[in-house]
This record gives sequence, C-alpha cells and structure tokens, in this order.
Amino acid sequence: ATVIANRGCPNQCSFCSRQKLFKKTKIRSVESILAEVRDIIALQTYNYINFYDNININKGFFRDFCKMFIDNDIEIPWGCELRIDIISDEDARMLKEAGCKLIATGIESASVKVLQNNFKIQDPELVKNGLVNIKKYNIPVQVYFVLGLPGETESTFAETINYIKDLHLNDGDTLNYFIATPYPGSKLWDEKKNFKINIIEHNFAKYDCDHIIFETEDLNREKLKKMFLVAKKVEKERELNKISS
Repeated sequence: ATVIANRGCPNQCSFCSRQKLFKKTKIRSVESILAEVRDIIALQTYNYINFYDNININKGFFRDFCKMFIDNDIEIPWGCELRIDIISDEDARMLKEAGCKLIATGIESASVKVLQNNFKIQDPELVKNGLVNIKKYNIPVQVYFVLGLPGETESTFAETINYIKDLHLNDGDTLNYFIATPYPGSKLWDEKKNFKINIIEHNFAKYDCDHIIFETEDLNREKLKKMFLVAKKVEKERELNKISS
C-alpha cells in the first residue's frame, strides 16, 4: 500500500515538476497518518507500506513519524523516500527501531558542479556519511543517479562512476541509473534556453527516464548513448555481483 505523507517539496531541482504540481509543501499530521496505517492493517490485505514523498523535509515531523511506529507498536514493514545527506546516526537508529525496511534516495551525481547547475542542493560527501549511518543499522537502500543533466561532461560522468564504486552498498541494496528527462512543468522544460538544451525527442511515450530526450552543449546523442551503456553496465555488474556473492 502507498500512503502519502506530504505533498510538494521545498527544493527546486531542475528535473522535477513537483513545484508546478504543488505550489506549497503540505505535511500531514502524524495522527492522520496513524489512522490510515491502522485502517490498512485492519484490512489484512497489505503486508507492506510505502510512504511518499520525502519524509525528512522537516526534522520535527521525521522524528514524530518514527516515534509513531515505536510508541504504538506498529509492526507492519514499511519503506520511504528521504534525503540521505542529512541522516545522522540517531536518525538511522530511529528508522531501524521504527521498522523501516527500505530507503529510496536520489543522489543524481557526484559532481558538485552538475548538482549546482540543476539546483540540487546536496553535498556528495555528506551523502556518503548518511549512507554509512544507514548501513550501520543494516537498512537496505535504493539509490538513484541521473545521466545527462546540464553541466554533465564525460569527466563528471567518470567522477560519478568512481564515486559509485566507493559507496558502502551491500547485497541488499539497489542501484538505478536514469537518463535526465525534461518533464513538462520542470525547470528543464520551462527554461530550455537557460539550460542550453536541445530537445530531440518529442514522443512523450519515451519520456520514461530510459530514452535520450535532449542534447546539451557538452553531450550529443551519440555520446549520451555510449555513456548510458556504461552506466547500465555498472548497474548490471552490481546485480551480477550480488548474485554471485
């Protein structure tokens, strides 16, 4: 089952259209979420809950959310999305005690330049620290990376691939690499000229993060194709290593 804990996002990432969908960030009360969780458990139909969206955009809410599970002895397994760069050891401990079974997080790139170009305010080194805290409590993670954002070069891509190899990922963790996609409503779509991108694919059926939609000043279609093959190879090798280990 999926439970919406909040709507909107205070961040301004270029590739996300959430700012257009929801002008303000609204967080549900813990009491409201608890009531829905109890209803789901009472149905005896679902054995897992995924909470959407980012549950730690507000520190106070995050702590109260975890306490909701702990104080009410709720034992249904659950997963969530969150920013991992601000996860402390105490946060990770609370997630574990609350019964969290999976964390999904967008890392996007290891290049500070690429992140800044796309208004993703995140320090790759703090991401590593947060991941170490999470792995200390053996909570599986699903990490997402994005190829081809404005500012991406062959050099920044290589930087990200090397960064991935240094991450503390275990067999229970998953790595996914996607192609940057300018969804309508996102900054990439609304401000194409400012980002200096050239949209070469206009079939919206292919706007699935698996097809090349635009070229940049630094990367044409052919370069992006080659780089995406490398990215998917890294992704596949990780899965094969999990099977053989």
